[in-house]
Amino acid sequence: MQHRTYWSFRGTSLYWHRYEAVHRLSSIPPNSSLRLNLCVSLWSDFCSFTLDPNTVEKYILLSEEGRVATYKRRSQKYPEHPERFEGHPQVLCRERVSGFCYWEVKWSGRIVNVAISYKEVPRKGRTDECGFGRNQQSWKLCCSQQGFSFWHDNSRTDIPIPPGSSSIVGVFVNHRAGRLAFYSVSGDTVTLLHRVKTTFSQPLYPGFWVGDRSSVKICVE
Repeated sequence: MQHRTYWSFRGTSLYWHRYEAVHRLSSIPPNSSLRLNLCVSLWSDFCSFTLDPNTVEKYILLSEEGRVATYKRRSQKYPEHPERFEGHPQVLCRERVSGFCYWEVKWSGRIVNVAISYKEVPRKGRTDECGFGRNQQSWKLCCSQQGFSFWHDNSRTDIPIPPGSSSIVGVFVNHRAGRLAFYSVSGDTVTLLHRVKTTFSQPLYPGFWVGDRSSVKICVE
């Protein structure tokens, strides 16, 4: 089995991400936990999102002013809407990602997917291609007690649980540069889980897939 190296940053900031040091990992000494003394605040690019009730699938309950999504075995009574997901327990946020953007979510339970997606993602049906990360229109981090995995266009990359992992996931996007990164956040330590360099051709929206006995909460600044 190939050994996976995790990169942890204490007191990290968006300054670090903006100038791409996090993406030039060859410049970072192996097996190190970096203490960054940069005082530029991570929160300067902290984005606020709310879940869109017009997109939420019928087995997901929204609460706390649209910041918490919880799977329910009993169908919720949502009105019909062309943007509503049907067949997968998914929901998108109202607000789109723009420029530099960072946000955090706290998940609990068995399994939750943290995603970003184009608005044109398939919404109707139970086929795999309608799920986040199973198509070309979305990217996701699957979070479970067994570990993490990254998905895009139905391609999977397994990510074992890193030391000191928590139930808080940080997401960073630089839309123009095509940067996407997922982190495990524990206190002031941020551990890189997975990063992507791609081209985003459309506006992006945060989204979630919520499994049985699971929930996810969008953290506020």
